[in-house]
Amino acid sequence: LTARAASDDDDVIIISSDGRAMRFGVGTLRVASRSSGGVRGMKLRDKAQVIALIVAGDGDDLLVVTEHGAGKRTPMDQYPRKGRGGQGMLTFRISDRTGPLAVARAVRTDQEVILVSRDGIVMRTRAEQISRQGRTTQGVSVMNLGDDDAVASIAQIEMGDETEEADAEEATSSEDE
Repeated sequence: LTARAASDDDDVIIISSDGRAMRFGVGTLRVASRSSGGVRGMKLRDKAQVIALIVAGDGDDLLVVTEHGAGKRTPMDQYPRKGRGGQGMLTFRISDRTGPLAVARAVRTDQEVILVSRDGIVMRTRAEQISRQGRTTQGVSVMNLGDDDAVASIAQIEMGDETEEADAEEATSSEDE
């Protein structure tokens, strides 16, 4: 998991491995010392784990990917603010084919996403190339994995000049054909 700085005006979204998400305002949390027990952000179902906490303003879409490589982007505005401590709302239809959610990030279409599997397979793609779907859908195949492999981590990066130059060259060569 990650620690994130957020102001009282921000919303955060907690995502669990069983395909649920809970959005609430940071201002609803009470200030507490490091040694305190904290407060409940989300009630987890049996065997579910928190896989991510994101600040809603960090991206336009919530990207989620399952252990078996299925994923999707969903617009942030499809996650209404609720009171904290509930079970959250459905964000991905988990099945035996998809496996549980493994990773989640707030992304923008001008970013690239890097997915890494447990066996060390690395895949880099533009965020905009991952299907944008509604909150309660099952997603599409984002990363092809072997039977014993699973998605382990995710990172997003800003697309740099190198990528823009490659796109320009690719577009030029397509026009020439």
